[in-house]
Amino acid sequence: MVTYPQHGSKPHNNARPATPVGSWTRPFLSAGIAVGVVFAWFVTQRPTSNAAEFERAPIPTTSQQSAGPIRWLKHPERAFAEARRTGRPVLIDFTASWCVPCGIMDEQTWSNRRVRAAMNKVIPLKIDMDSDIAPAQAAKYRVEFIPTILLVRPDGRLVWRSGFVNAEQLVELLERKR
Repeated sequence: MVTYPQHGSKPHNNARPATPVGSWTRPFLSAGIAVGVVFAWFVTQRPTSNAAEFERAPIPTTSQQSAGPIRWLKHPERAFAEARRTGRPVLIDFTASWCVPCGIMDEQTWSNRRVRAAMNKVIPLKIDMDSDIAPAQAAKYRVEFIPTILLVRPDGRLVWRSGFVNAEQLVELLERKR
């Protein structure tokens, strides 16, 4: 039963006034949607290629090549000098110590035996995003997120670009797009 005040026409309501939707929830809702969209985009990214004609060199099996640790170069000038000397492309890994997906790649992708064997056909270059050379290199290759992995010809032309990849995907990319 609804009770009415003695000198008024509105029903008596002891409930507190409702907080208008959107006054404080809108920023959190917008941020949540933005994070979800970015995450969905990141997960669904597929590597892109602009040079399908790149020479295809066979990837050595572990019986043909040693699958020791990857010997990452840290300086682009040295990596591209070696690439021009040998004719091998440069595989660039843009990474950072604070990047969680980069750490997962270190533990699961770069440590994989098949990946280490496949890396014998490229010049591996690791660029730490906290280093002094990172801003110029990130701008040059238009790196927008990490991890970003690039395969670049000795002359500097981009073969393919990828974000996070597991070991199987990376081996497939290296076998397919050389």
